[in-house]
Amino acid sequence: MKIGLISDTHGNEMQMTRALNTLKDTDCILHAGDYYRDALWMKTKYQGEIITVTGNGDPEEAGPHERVLKIDGLSILLCHGHRHYLYRGLTHLYYHGLEKKADVVVFGHTHVPVFFNEGMVLLNPGTTSRKRSEHGNTCALFQTSPKPEFIVTNIDTQKIVMRETFTVG
Repeated sequence: MKIGLISDTHGNEMQMTRALNTLKDTDCILHAGDYYRDALWMKTKYQGEIITVTGNGDPEEAGPHERVLKIDGLSILLCHGHRHYLYRGLTHLYYHGLEKKADVVVFGHTHVPVFFNEGMVLLNPGTTSRKRSEHGNTCALFQTSPKPEFIVTNIDTQKIVMRETFTVG
């Protein structure tokens, strides 16, 4: 299964359109927050399902702040990450993922693509519109099978800036 990963779109429709074009062949998209309403706009432009959570830029009542999903046999925790002290490291988020019995945690907030694999996999697609790394404005593809793979693409240049193949569990 091909899962698109997007985070931190911050209302920029031009960059969301670029990300959707990059992810047009995916089965679904997980949006890791900021802004929740952006996923509603993207649903009018994308044929598949878009699942989203709120971030620190959203009103609390806008939607759920996290979801645990079962996709292609994997337990995926989707959250923005701002409640997990990410600027101090990934430890708090990692242990929260373990508490939720997640195989994979998809998060955002830092605007920087992240791949971390220590038995459980943490994936951050970066940001589509407010880059904070040399990778630029990005989105990602999480391919669950036949071999799990995480591919981050710069949506402005369409160049792959990170590619990781891994096992889950």
